[in-house]
Amino acid sequence: MAIPEVYSQIAQRMIEGLMTHSQLADYFGFLGLEGYQKCHLYHYFEENNNYKCIADYYLKHHNRLLLDMPFKNPKVIPEDWFQYNRQQVTKEVRKSAITAGIER
Repeated sequence: MAIPEVYSQIAQRMIEGLMTHSQLADYFGFLGLEGYQKCHLYHYFEENNNYKCIADYYLKHHNRLLLDMPFKNPKVIPEDWFQYNRQQVTKEVRKSAITAGIER
């Protein structure tokens, strides 16, 4: 595997991690768990910084831009959640969603 492909795959995984933490922050924010929301926001900002460091390193040392690779959207938030507001979430759904989110 060539160097550009290695860096691009690293960047691809980092972007997927960014998306996961961003979505988990929204997920826990929707459930009213601000502590978990802030935790995932922290991870999101840290990983974004690390992504930018990798991109900058590659640019400075290899004089090239990272190749764009297709990445998979983690889709952490269930599709049906977008039709509800916070007040419509029952205790049972909230409990199972918290368990699923933490396991994720």
